[in-house]
Amino acid sequence: MVAGPPSREVVERHVDRSIMVHGRYAAVRLPVTRGVPLWNPTAIRVSPEGTVFVANYAGEIMRLEDSDGDGLEDTAKLFADVRAAGLRHPTSLALRGREVFVATAQEIRVYEDADGDGVAERSRTFVRGFPVSDRAFDWVIGLTFDRAGRLHFSLSTDSYNPAPAPDPQGLRGSVLRVQPDGSGLERVATGLRYPYGMALSESGELYFSDNKGGGNMSEEVNRLVPGAFYGHNPDKFPGHPAPRPPWVSIRYGYAMGGLAFNPSTNDFGGTGGDRSVATWGPDFRWDRGAISRVHAQRRADGTEQVDEF
Repeated sequence: MVAGPPSREVVERHVDRSIMVHGRYAAVRLPVTRGVPLWNPTAIRVSPEGTVFVANYAGEIMRLEDSDGDGLEDTAKLFADVRAAGLRHPTSLALRGREVFVATAQEIRVYEDADGDGVAERSRTFVRGFPVSDRAFDWVIGLTFDRAGRLHFSLSTDSYNPAPAPDPQGLRGSVLRVQPDGSGLERVATGLRYPYGMALSESGELYFSDNKGGGNMSEEVNRLVPGAFYGHNPDKFPGHPAPRPPWVSIRYGYAMGGLAFNPSTNDFGGTGGDRSVATWGPDFRWDRGAISRVHAQRRADGTEQVDEF
């Protein structure tokens, strides 16, 4: 079941004080001690009703439940496992009604809980045909629906792959989108490295994160502009326009990951509408994993003042 927000007493009982937190926030460790083991969560989505779905790279999709009604999820239930369909690396999730869209290395697949028991009874291919090799980092990432119901996502770069799959359409290192029924695959923007996170603002604009390296001068968040080139692997995209500078370069943390918007209705401490960005801190830089807040304010001349906290 989905309960209301936890009480102050419950929050205080589960605050993880080993995590350094700045400002008016608290790191609350979910007491997930029931159900199936929850390990190495790498993709998280919350439904409009508050249901939490979590994926790990092994292939499992879990549904988190609050069994005692205290406002914090304490039980993990196996919703689906992509390995049953011969797929690997579920790196992103998106939700539409009772459908859970799962990005895997080979395709985007839809899992549906038709009877509402918390377990997917059926699944189907939504989009496939991507260039994919056996390399671990051939990811499909950033699943996000726009206001028109089109699904946007990205394919990670193949510039670091010594034996990349043929890609005559230049799909890898690009933002792609399909229509609500999965048809009409089209390329929207190019020159991306590992744009792991994507999110839709309340005004209907799409933003995505990307990693430093190979032509990207910083950890960054970008606004999605159709036809734009964002700087990575220029030789793959002949005739590209001039590289578009980042919307904001991120200073705190290393290796950009998730991206989410705080609703304007949740305006505590003046943070309504702000973006939250997560960094992984991989490659032996484990102490550089972080979450930052990005605040944007429109100036009188129409430009934006963007600050990171």
